[in-house]
Amino acid sequence: MIRENGLNVKSIGLSRHAIERARQRVDSWKNANDSIIIGNIRALLKRAEFIGESVCEEKGNISLLYAVDRIGIYLSTDKKEVITVIKKETVTYKPLRDKMLELHKKEFRKLHRKECARRKRLEGLLLDCEVEIAELKRRKFKTRSQAVRNACDCRISAIQLSIQEYEDEIKAIQDEKRRVGKSLISVI
Repeated sequence: MIRENGLNVKSIGLSRHAIERARQRVDSWKNANDSIIIGNIRALLKRAEFIGESVCEEKGNISLLYAVDRIGIYLSTDKKEVITVIKKETVTYKPLRDKMLELHKKEFRKLHRKECARRKRLEGLLLDCEVEIAELKRRKFKTRSQAVRNACDCRISAIQLSIQEYEDEIKAIQDEKRRVGKSLISVI
């Protein structure tokens, strides 16, 4: 059965980790057997609202975040397996809840655009740096001067450090996006 959120709920499997986390984090499922938990998660997925791509904190992989009734469900990017389940408390005052929901969604979209822009810029930087590193390695190979070799090694290290700093910046954006996504779950 395919729902309006685009999920074929019957074909979605649950990882062992997702079942354990659901049992651990949702009070009403603490003593439930696996088949009841699987059925409940699939029922929630039918009504779930898609939040966006997020980095799942358990494995650090990019996953799809869905939320319903203060429960967040992380799906694999191919939408074939539930990775984990989280539960957050909610805001009960409706006018405030709507404003917070709008703010959270706006912030989540902003972070997503920022992450995509940084990733694209990193791809271009990587291509340029690979060329420069290859030229430096070739120069280092051809030269007989130890000073030139040391200078090439220093420049290669500097390039690799700048790439690592850029990757760390993207990871920080992903972490912030994950925190906003979790907070968003509590508002839905």
